[in-house]
Amino acid sequence: MRFPVRPLSYLILCAMLTACGGGGGDDTLLTNPPTDNSGDNGGDNSGGDNGDDGDGGTVDPTPDDDGIVKSNDGDTFSVKNQFIGFYIESPDYDRDDFSVGHIFMQHLTSPGALEGGEPGEAIVSYKYKDCQDRNTITLAGRYNDKDSTYEIGYGTGAVDQTSQVFFTDVGFNEELSAWTGPYDINGSDYVSVDGCINHQLGARGKVEVFPLNTTFYTDGSADYVVEFDSSNPRSIKWNYANFSAEATNLEHITVSIFDKSKVDSLNLFGNIYSLQNQLLLAADDEKDALEELLNTAILTYSPRMTNDLFVWQEIIPGDANSFTLPDSVSLVKDNYYILSITAWSSEDLSNKVYYSSNHVFRAD
Repeated sequence: MRFPVRPLSYLILCAMLTACGGGGGDDTLLTNPPTDNSGDNGGDNSGGDNGDDGDGGTVDPTPDDDGIVKSNDGDTFSVKNQFIGFYIESPDYDRDDFSVGHIFMQHLTSPGALEGGEPGEAIVSYKYKDCQDRNTITLAGRYNDKDSTYEIGYGTGAVDQTSQVFFTDVGFNEELSAWTGPYDINGSDYVSVDGCINHQLGARGKVEVFPLNTTFYTDGSADYVVEFDSSNPRSIKWNYANFSAEATNLEHITVSIFDKSKVDSLNLFGNIYSLQNQLLLAADDEKDALEELLNTAILTYSPRMTNDLFVWQEIIPGDANSFTLPDSVSLVKDNYYILSITAWSSEDLSNKVYYSSNHVFRAD
């Protein structure tokens, strides 16, 4: 089986993130994606199965897979309510060691069906080296229908024992089928772990999160192919086709493993889905009371993501073509995980992302 993947080409309009929104400026992306033939591209996905299966219409992984995926496989992914991608620190705020990490986001329904005030959750990983703590920040947010943005705000957490507050305000880019926007982080600027890392956290940067099982390239790379082999889930391998010139420019690769089975088992928004289904089946004299209960459930929803959802994250050299999980990391047999890889460069303060790719795989 080949995982369904959609390759898209896009051009980040500027070299500095602050000019793209990280500093409050324009956050526009110039895009030239191929036609979506999946029949489910987010625009007409009006809530669909947002309750009867209890998971809000998340992407169902195919049960049989051989672990091989190419980034130019069929355009058959579905835009639903789970997204994963990267944040990238602005070099204007962290000139010496700006970094890239990953962020997972889940909201109540598909983007085309969101209504004002509906809740969402996200989790960010600031783990860059084996010797660091887990370093995740969990976030809660609400959809703002006045400006069509998701305000994922003021999630608190710790990065190597330093308190941090993370806020992002993302809008849905229909051409990319992705949420994009600036972020801010407030707290201790400098992180130091003896014998491990000395790091300055960038106060501002940019977030881009994409549907599951997708690969996104920078401009001019529409013919590039990245092939991943996760047949051994503890040792992921990849290679490039039509990519040799750009591949020599890759300085860093951020690799993460996210526990999809665990986040699905949390049944996020489950009480809201249950009330929505009851309302659909209710008699007329029961609807007012159920609508009041539903509105209360939406307004009082408390986030449920746990800080162990990112199983692993690490930055490795850009010329690497494999990654092996440390022995200390356990994968549960037959559970599903999301592999995310983002290749990037910090040369000349360009903060350039060459591609970001994510794939659901089964640990077998």
